[in-house]
Amino acid sequence: MVEPIVTAVVPCFNHGHFLAECIGSLRAQTLPNWRAIVVNDCSTDGTTAALCDAQAGAQITVVHLPHNLGRSGARNHGIALATTEAILSPDADDALHPHHLATTVPALLAAPTIGIAYTDYTLFGAQQGIWRSKPFNIKRLYREQYIYAGSMFRKSAWAATHGYSDDFAIGNEDWDFWLTLVEAGWQGVHVPQALFRYRIHAQSWTSQVDMHGQDRAYRSCLLLLEHHRQGFERHGTERAFLAGAKGREALRLRTSGQREQAQAMWRQVARLRPWDVMAHLRSWL
Repeated sequence: MVEPIVTAVVPCFNHGHFLAECIGSLRAQTLPNWRAIVVNDCSTDGTTAALCDAQAGAQITVVHLPHNLGRSGARNHGIALATTEAILSPDADDALHPHHLATTVPALLAAPTIGIAYTDYTLFGAQQGIWRSKPFNIKRLYREQYIYAGSMFRKSAWAATHGYSDDFAIGNEDWDFWLTLVEAGWQGVHVPQALFRYRIHAQSWTSQVDMHGQDRAYRSCLLLLEHHRQGFERHGTERAFLAGAKGREALRLRTSGQREQAQAMWRQVARLRPWDVMAHLRSWL
């Protein structure tokens, strides 16, 4: 077996039925010297544990956690076991383009200041399409999330920080992690190719935050502001970030039929952006 230079840490909670496709996309990589650590996060569906074990092999280690640690804790546990500098942590329902590792590992290791390498995304499953990311810009990262989950990073960067935070059980733990890394001095590099495949399905986080009563995306944004307030203030992005978060929440409220709450949220957006004519109009519609 060749010595691995990159490790995929795959947390899995009740998503064992997706795991074979995720691991299959690793086996199809044009870069052969990878390792995978599958972390079964104390799944409760009665099938995921066995489906994880079915993927074990020379390049794939399966770890069964005795207690549920959540998305952040399961990732941190697997990363701690990794022996390579290059790490990525796709969810069990995601997959990679065959050239993903061959393209992103060199990009990550091209300079010692690079801590994150990220690509564009292909959507598959219930939705089809492409998410285009943007060139790395620290100030922009305090306004919008253009580095998505599953991106590659250095283990030494993870080890120098608190890693993935357990505070973000409601989501956006990846955005928090990227902000933590850039605040520690690491840079990012964008690979403008759709090499990561993100599955949309009824149980995915992206789908569930759009459901009636699910305000997790908004609450996690408020938590991001709390965790990284000095960075937001330093880059002058706090008002723009809040306006964007409140605008997205207002749209969610309106879509779910909560008109009065949506109008109240639009009024908050209008106070943050008094020049935003649409925000003022929507606060009365």
